Amino acid sequence: MNRKNQKGQIIVFVLLSVISLSMLWLMLINIGKMVKDRIMMQNAADCAAQTAACIRARGLNMIGPLNASLGIPVFTLGLPKFVWWPTPLPYLPCDWGAKAAKQYIDGIKKIQGGINKAYGGGLAFQYARSVARRQEFNSRGEPTGADGILTTPGSFSLGLERNKGEIWYWGTVWGIIPGIGFGPIPVPPQFCGILERNADRWYEQSENFHKKKQIITAYKKSSPGYPFGKNFFNIKKMPEIYTVAASRPYNDIGPMFPEKGKRLGIYAASEYLPFLAGKGWDAQLVPVGGLYQH
Repeated sequence: MNRKNQKGQIIVFVLLSVISLSMLWLMLINIGKMVKDRIMMQNAADCAAQTAACIRARGLNMIGPLNASLGIPVFTLGLPKFVWWPTPLPYLPCDWGAKAAKQYIDGIKKIQGGINKAYGGGLAFQYARSVARRQEFNSRGEPTGADGILTTPGSFSLGLERNKGEIWYWGTVWGIIPGIGFGPIPVPPQFCGILERNADRWYEQSENFHKKKQIITAYKKSSPGYPFGKNFFNIKKMPEIYTVAASRPYNDIGPMFPEKGKRLGIYAASEYLPFLAGKGWDAQLVPVGGLYQH
């Protein structure tokens, strides 16, 4: 073969090599981006799940001592049909102590309700979503992590519900007490005081109290600007990424809250006694189960 006919073949070889290497380079960038996003998103799901469990554990630890304070006999709802704050002076109205006791107990219940609503719902979801979103930042300092999180309805619940029943706030009259002298005497609310029927009392375990596990899915839509060379590969956008993680609050001591249906509030106090040492609910990641395993 004439050497003259072989001139210029190196140009074709170089051109094909450059195209092949360019395709490889683009593929490596796109695959690397997908792998990096997948790792980041799994971290986002883990952190969101752990954050949600921590918020729920904190809520339980805040409600627990307040619940115990509702289980003090006579002073609060330890014996719900005998709540008596003696009127300190004889010239005060006989229901003065009953009104004061009711105001105090209603205040504790209101604080509990606010904590349960926040830490067992909106606050846990808000912080979990924020943590997932802030797993990555762009050059302008804007969070570009997960676009959002998904979870099943009610999964942030603390698993608590109110015990219902009567509360007797006894009134007080002053009179002669044999062997003691002049002093305060309790009077049933049917005569003087406040009688509440079907009232909200202490928090107790709901039927789903022990089902503390929650599953959170973090997702991220297609990244703008990717994939590189999308017209060359005829790929319009990067695939969306979904990652899943599970967590739960837990403790090694006990439930902290009485079982459903107890008639006496003293159980709310007794269930909290093992926690006086300072230990309480904590949080941990757990296996997701099913098709996915953490």
